[in-house]
Amino acid sequence: FFAITDALPDWVQQRLWVALIIVAGGIGPRWAARTIGMTPAAATLAGLIYQCSPYLAPYLARTSAMLLPWAIAGWLFGASIRATLTSAPRWIAVMALLIATAGGVNTTAIAMVSWLPIAVFFVAYRDRKISGQRFSGLAVATTGSAIVMSAWWVASAVIGARFGPDLLGFSETVRDVSSTSTGLEVFRGAGYWLNY
Repeated sequence: FFAITDALPDWVQQRLWVALIIVAGGIGPRWAARTIGMTPAAATLAGLIYQCSPYLAPYLARTSAMLLPWAIAGWLFGASIRATLTSAPRWIAVMALLIATAGGVNTTAIAMVSWLPIAVFFVAYRDRKISGQRFSGLAVATTGSAIVMSAWWVASAVIGARFGPDLLGFSETVRDVSSTSTGLEVFRGAGYWLNY
């Protein structure tokens, strides 16, 4: 695959990369919707709605890797549901691999989707579909495996923060990040600071 894409012009490679992210981002929610029993048509509509999210717009060009956590959210949701339905540990492993795949790009972005499994487990516990012991076991196993699979980028972030320059203090000050988030800009979907 890489030998084929390496021969392609950069602009074609970039479009294939973005298409892959968008397709993965739409198929995940469709699969999760089928997992909870939605009809194929309703599940496809759910995937398309998620896939057409305005969240994509600011990231499609130069920061498309930031979409990886967005793309795995539906997959995490579906794998979490499957984990509550079976005692097989494979769904914990699937979630850990998803976190490893999307981790390391942006701490905030991965943190925004990492809570999904715990929320699914809690709802299953609240609805008496799993026991308290099963909820605790799933939560600990998922959190532990996510931490292990994230160790590679967490270690480099800690080392960089401790011994490297203060990049975020220079590039992403609170003033810079929040100055474009006025009510009107957010309403029209243009409040993302990096575009300015």
